[in-house]
Amino acid sequence: MPTGFDVETGSALTPRLLQFVDRFWDHLKDLRPDGSNPVPVTGKHLCEWAKNDWGVDLEGPDVRAMVNYLRRNKKPIASLSDGYFVAVNLPELGSTILHMRERMAAINKACEGMQAYFTDGSQRTFL
Repeated sequence: MPTGFDVETGSALTPRLLQFVDRFWDHLKDLRPDGSNPVPVTGKHLCEWAKNDWGVDLEGPDVRAMVNYLRRNKKPIASLSDGYFVAVNLPELGSTILHMRERMAAINKACEGMQAYFTDGSQRTFL
């Protein structure tokens, strides 16, 4: 059943983003030459870079979709509150993985709560 949401998530990207995703990955790698200390870059920075270097207008959801796609394709992109960076070892991914698992659990609880409205006898008529 279609969700009605127009978001780019999962393993498939639109042809528009797919044509940029390899260059996007290369740019993230270039920001961390020789495994130097990570310097996270914001989605805003990545959008501005794409505009200046490619002449392409990207928005936050586009950046998140490409990061998601790259992660699903075994690219170690870590994230912190101040942006994204390429991890050079597993410990650098630790907080990102923990955060993603916490989000999964919270979304799962929200789904269970909504479903319970109809299955546990708490359904009421809306006013």
